[in-house]
Amino acid sequence: MRNVWGLLLFILPFILEAWMLQPEYFVKYYLTPHGFILGGICFLMGFLFVTTGPPFWYAVRICLWVMLVLAFVLYLVRLFVYESKGIPSQLLGAESGLWILAVFGFASVHLNRPSKTLSQLSSRVYPVYIIHLPVQMIIAYMILPMEISATIKLVLLLVGTYLACKLIYYFILKRTGPLGVLFGMTTYNERLKAS
Repeated sequence: MRNVWGLLLFILPFILEAWMLQPEYFVKYYLTPHGFILGGICFLMGFLFVTTGPPFWYAVRICLWVMLVLAFVLYLVRLFVYESKGIPSQLLGAESGLWILAVFGFASVHLNRPSKTLSQLSSRVYPVYIIHLPVQMIIAYMILPMEISATIKLVLLLVGTYLACKLIYYFILKRTGPLGVLFGMTTYNERLKAS
């Protein structure tokens, strides 16, 4: 974890998954084994990143520019060499992993200061994380069959998921006592003291 090579090990699962499954479209996650397994890998990687703690955040901070440059180079290779035809899934897996690490690096540098806004958002992350996937799947189920452009579908899916999660959080999870415990917002003992 003290250098670029240690961080690059975290990209291997993305490359191996793409190599083993060879998805027809790497970006097609919806109701595919590729999407399910890739989601599991991202979940596991997130767990490992958090449990590793300070060494991980130190590594992404010192390597963020290397990760960003490598991700951008792979993006350019994809754009100009393959021109959206026959792009190896392993290349897309590596590029995805590099972008993730670069974003974590920049977030560690720029979002690692205490603030009221960050404190409020941090308390909402876990419950919204839990509800976003079912909400996203329901909205995708309604939007994807529509005869509209993919760009409009993406915008509708992003905005719809964001708004639905926000409404569910504010009007259902935050105001309903027992659900707060189930979604990690409060502990059972805090709920008993409040009532």
